[in-house]
Amino acid sequence: MTFPLAKRVRKIVAVESSETAVKYLRRNMKESRIENVEIMNENWLEVDGREIKDKFNLVICSHFLWQMKDLEKQNILKTRFS
Repeated sequence: MTFPLAKRVRKIVAVESSETAVKYLRRNMKESRIENVEIMNENWLEVDGREIKDKFNLVICSHFLWQMKDLEKQNILKTRFS
């Protein structure tokens, strides 16, 4: 979900606890020349809510998105972020 959104917004902060997922995300960002993503290698449940309160316009918790084959084909992205 990060890449389709990164093409449409100013900045993304991705919170990812898996070091392996972070490694692949960084590699894919470099290959795709995506530069507006900040990665927090932390567990979302351990992020201090006071540190992030009122800092974001939109927060998406995407635990279910790994089940989707192609997010760019999903209408929600086309509708909300076009």
